[in-house]
Amino acid sequence: MTYDLAIIGGGPAGVAAGGITVVRKEPAKRKYTVSDSWGLTKFKSVVSRELQRAIRMERADDDGNCECVCCGRVQHYTDMDCGHFIDGKANAIRFDERGMFPCCVNCNQHLNGNKEAYGRFLLRHSGQEVIDDLLRLRNTQMKITRADLESMRRSIKARLKAQEKRLRGLE
Repeated sequence: MTYDLAIIGGGPAGVAAGGITVVRKEPAKRKYTVSDSWGLTKFKSVVSRELQRAIRMERADDDGNCECVCCGRVQHYTDMDCGHFIDGKANAIRFDERGMFPCCVNCNQHLNGNKEAYGRFLLRHSGQEVIDDLLRLRNTQMKITRADLESMRRSIKARLKAQEKRLRGLE
């Protein structure tokens, strides 16, 4: 914190009369976010979780329920996972929404993604071209910068806000 001396009453007469006051000088304001202190790996993880939540919310009905794409189980979106057609954390597919859909915990975690059923769903929903593209991208290296993640996060936050408004009171 820095301080400036201000003389009240102008000139030496003010100084002699004890007219010196200390005025606190505020530091320059900088917009600081929690993400500034995160490393890139943590930031990717946070953005990924927010994207998965947005996808589950967008696929939920007005009561907040969504259907597992593998087994058809209907649960509240907060009780579901967001399954990925291709496992892994490769940047090229990690944020590719074409392969991300609501999946119940049983299928996603206990049945290791229930890949056969997930694949059948994705073929019906998106077609062979998307599946081939995702399979090709899983071996592709892609660098994601902090600026990319910040941009993605702003977009995802807007989506989450819209869905929270739609599903108000359900969380």
